[in-house]
Amino acid sequence: MQTIEFTKKQFEHLSPLELPNDIIHTECKLFLFPIKTRWHSHVDVLKSFYIQDTKVFGNKLYIINTLIDEKERLNVPELVTPDRLVIVNHNVVGYSMPYIANTNLIHALNSFNVPTAKKIEYLRSVGQILNKMKAIRDNGVEDTFYLGDIHENQFLVDSETDSIKVVDLDSCLIGTAQPSPSKYLASNSNLTQLRKKYPTNGTIHIPNENSDLLCYNLMVLNFIANINTSLLPTSEYYNYLSYLNTMKMDIKLLNCFEKLYTHSNNSNPEPYLDTLLDKTPESSYQVYQYKKSKKRI
Repeated sequence: MQTIEFTKKQFEHLSPLELPNDIIHTECKLFLFPIKTRWHSHVDVLKSFYIQDTKVFGNKLYIINTLIDEKERLNVPELVTPDRLVIVNHNVVGYSMPYIANTNLIHALNSFNVPTAKKIEYLRSVGQILNKMKAIRDNGVEDTFYLGDIHENQFLVDSETDSIKVVDLDSCLIGTAQPSPSKYLASNSNLTQLRKKYPTNGTIHIPNENSDLLCYNLMVLNFIANINTSLLPTSEYYNYLSYLNTMKMDIKLLNCFEKLYTHSNNSNPEPYLDTLLDKTPESSYQVYQYKKSKKRI
């Protein structure tokens, strides 16, 4: 197990990583740590958790250690996995990971300067990452491996490669880890009648393939609808899908959204996202916005 150690004084002199005002980390602080050797130099991000003496922190340490140990076997370059445990005054406080110059995915999706085709390419990349994780499970590399807390702020657009990266992996489910809260599962009252499809441990949903695909589908639908569709009651959700059907949304894409609150297994919508560009590349999908559906009533 690789570690990086600091005295309290050394750690206090690290530069904080400045985040946009709307990106808030409630459980940790992020710091920049330049690393120089004879051959090269780079910058790491150090993630230090506020609370370090609870079962939750112990669970995160298990996840972090497992990701470090299994990095080569998992072999998904889009995952920004931990590199080393961070120790301050002999106490583990968090972990390090590579720094990536980036734009948060939510900002790219909301930007008027990013073409619609590029936004859809980014969203497709998320679905392709989920396919890689499914292959890891199906091939027996790691039977239990799910992102769990999938939402727009969990993904970055790498400024150098223009590719999607996944961060905050300390909330994933791997091995025998306990589940972590998930934004689109915890806030979704439509799941209470679907406990077999979306199981819980009593308080927190246990990630599985259906829950990861639910969150991804909702990410895509949020982009299309321009609202947080996870907050829509079931009846209103399906009213909105009826509107999408009248607007001739691709039936295979629509079918992915329809499955979410049924007993059927969910599907990955990634192969069908390009159909959003079928009419006019820059504006066709805007006819699908939720507010447009309300104007037709």
